[in-house]
Amino acid sequence: MLDELTSPPTTVGAVVVATVVVFAIVLSVHRLGGPRVRTPLTAADLALATMLGAIAARTTLLDSPTLVTGVVALLVLVLLHRVLRRVRRRAPLVLMSDGVPDPAALRRARLDEDDLRQRLRQAGITRRSDVWRVILEPDGQISVLRAGGDDPWIVADVDRPGARAPRP
Repeated sequence: MLDELTSPPTTVGAVVVATVVVFAIVLSVHRLGGPRVRTPLTAADLALATMLGAIAARTTLLDSPTLVTGVVALLVLVLLHRVLRRVRRRAPLVLMSDGVPDPAALRRARLDEDDLRQRLRQAGITRRSDVWRVILEPDGQISVLRAGGDDPWIVADVDRPGARAPRP
């Protein structure tokens, strides 16, 4: 029973390395999907996410998972998440301004005009002239700001000079 709870230090080290590597791979695969990956899940998306998670978990825990290796893998994932959140503070990206789409920004965000139209419809926009700004937020969500109530404070972090475009 004790063998099922503990692991030798070399195994713990291997779990740390495997967790970091698998996390980097899963993050890279996720980023390849662009903002579409961060939208509400369909049944197929949920199945894919579940399978990716199961494969990643099994890979990080090696051949014989123990309580120690499971706890180590969880702690490494939490630490990686916290570090990445601090390191990867991204600036919002303006996708549309005053009813005019920005093709370069859409390409950087890995979106097209069909994606933009869908987001506008979801926001209840019926005319492009109703749009002041469409912004890809750092968390992958898209904000649609209506024309007419233009408050510069709302976009202070978007319109600042030198704001770096986020990597999707």
